Amino acid sequence: MASHGVGPGPTTTSPRTSDSALVELLQRLIRNACVNDGTPASGQEIRNADTLEEYLAGCGLDIERHEPAPGRTTLVARLRGKSDSAPSLCLMGHTDVVPVSEERWTHDPFAADLVDGVVWGRGAVDMLNQTAAQAVALHRLAEDGFEPSGDLLFLAPADEEAGGGLGVGWLAEHVPDSVTSTWLLTEGGGFHVPWLGSQTPSTAPVPRICVAVAEKGPYWLEMHTSGTPGHASIPFGATNALTDLAEALVAVENHASKPRFPADWADLLAAFGFDDEERRALSDSTSALRALEVLGTKHPVETAVLHAISHTTFSANVCRAGTKSNVIAADAMATLDVRMPPGVSSGDVRSELESALGSLGDRVELRDTNVWEATVSPAHGPLWDAVAAASREVMGPVDLVAWTAPFATDARFLRPLGTTAYGATLHDETMSMAAWLSLFHGDDERVSVVSLANAARFYELVTRHLLS
Repeated sequence: MASHGVGPGPTTTSPRTSDSALVELLQRLIRNACVNDGTPASGQEIRNADTLEEYLAGCGLDIERHEPAPGRTTLVARLRGKSDSAPSLCLMGHTDVVPVSEERWTHDPFAADLVDGVVWGRGAVDMLNQTAAQAVALHRLAEDGFEPSGDLLFLAPADEEAGGGLGVGWLAEHVPDSVTSTWLLTEGGGFHVPWLGSQTPSTAPVPRICVAVAEKGPYWLEMHTSGTPGHASIPFGATNALTDLAEALVAVENHASKPRFPADWADLLAAFGFDDEERRALSDSTSALRALEVLGTKHPVETAVLHAISHTTFSANVCRAGTKSNVIAADAMATLDVRMPPGVSSGDVRSELESALGSLGDRVELRDTNVWEATVSPAHGPLWDAVAAASREVMGPVDLVAWTAPFATDARFLRPLGTTAYGATLHDETMSMAAWLSLFHGDDERVSVVSLANAARFYELVTRHLLS
């Protein structure tokens, strides 16, 4: 089978005695199978909280556990700083994983097999790998007697994969002092940007590694239609809720939102190697969509990402209608997953949907279910400098590329509390954007031992740069 670019790759960190402990910790977290299907009783992240607390025991840490529902446990470990007023850093993972289709996997998704320097299993990339690496970095620092200037937090929350209502969202609302920090590192970065454009570099381009400094806001809503039930053998002139809903869904699917380019757009396009003409086309609201369509014939994955970053997106993912095959549908419902770029509000989205639906709007009721605005952190300052320095110490010469993640993370709960938050880690050189995206919630999820070692060393170095 294809490797998807996640083989062991060249070694970029010196072997350390605790690297085997890092692999073993990740394997234990995967084998705990904390599968979150969105129901309150699923997840049972208490298993991973127990594993992490056992691993960190005896390191002189203050450890808290929060459990807003039975088994939905979040662990907070804190290495106290020398000053309560000094800036603090939080390393945030999460301990739940999404469901799997086991028959599609090459290896048992919960066996955590180690094969040729690669750990296979659900959560190996999203994001038990980073959770394990952060725990190991904290353990190393504590064992070394590191005394941070401000607090160092390790946050291992539950329920990230189902909206965070039983995890960081709950903590931010009920015990914000337990999770508030000056700086935060979580998921959403660490992969390598491919060279896609026509620009010819004078020398081999320096590796470019993405850091998520912002993320789009998820807006989930339902579309409801109503009809009149009757015998399906006499459909002429009937009002069928399902056909009305189908028309509405086609209207939304055919709607093209206007581009809204993020602040880091020009730098991101340059990192992809696009020449001046390509960058102009991709940065002009009248030509961007066509330019993306052309690019998509050669690079579909990266093009989909660029489109998602620069547009409000609409995706209909669940549909329910009717009661029986011979009864005209009286009610129909579809869910919409909308992702809003920074600067776009739910009111803006409502206006777009009303425009897309046109006269159909009289037959469609829109109901909000959840709304989170996009959140942004500055791509400069002490955290950026520390991430850059640590990345180069581990990987050698690299350039950091700020990007807006099209998906949501738990950072969206903490940026509004004043935290500067990035999605940042370090994978080996083989982890491209396409490879990384294919593994998130995908089949045959896996991570190299080199990537794990890179990540643990990275988190340790960032901490030393910021809190020494």
